[in-house]
Amino acid sequence: MTSLIIALPEEAEGIQGYSIYISGCGKVNATIATMEAIDSGATRIINYGTAGAVGDISGLVEVTGYVDRDMDVRPLGFRLGQTPFEEGIRIGRKGLVVGSGDSFAIGKPEIECDIVDMEAYAIARVCKKYDVGIIARVPFDEGTLTGKITKDTKFPKEDWRSTYFVPENLISSVEKVDMIRPLIPSGISMAEVALKFILMNNNVGTVIPGCLLYTSDAADE
Repeated sequence: MTSLIIALPEEAEGIQGYSIYISGCGKVNATIATMEAIDSGATRIINYGTAGAVGDISGLVEVTGYVDRDMDVRPLGFRLGQTPFEEGIRIGRKGLVVGSGDSFAIGKPEIECDIVDMEAYAIARVCKKYDVGIIARVPFDEGTLTGKITKDTKFPKEDWRSTYFVPENLISSVEKVDMIRPLIPSGISMAEVALKFILMNNNVGTVIPGCLLYTSDAADE
């Protein structure tokens, strides 16, 4: 069962078909709501709501990293945002990082993150603790980690990657993949390595692969 954790009722308007928990603001409230969802049988939890952008970010975003911007134990040698003797929370590939805290962020926070909110870290921490399913999507980075995309790959207009892979983005992505190629053992594909790497993360329950690769001449799975 999929449940949504949403801080405020206004943020849930128009959402149907899910079990919705209105947590209220802050990490303690979010923790309580997440535990209630798990106790009610949730096997997958989606945190949905509004957040503040640190940089030039807008629209619907997917977060893959979580930090607690209230945690500051630097006098004992830990980095800002690190809970002592614990690693941070990372899901799947490298992406946007949210910094959660019980204070309303005004201006750029001291901790390194892309967006700020007041609940996400607590929700992710509870899900990790109680092994609630996490699905990793886009394991092949829009197809580049299949090893089949080159600097000369062309996408048809109906493929959204024709706008995503502008020349500088395509070239940079392919160059990074080329750096990995010498590390791939013989007898195994780059796609297999990408999947194995993600599934080594104990927080990930399953992976959604599947990318249709278009070239100028043909389309290959």
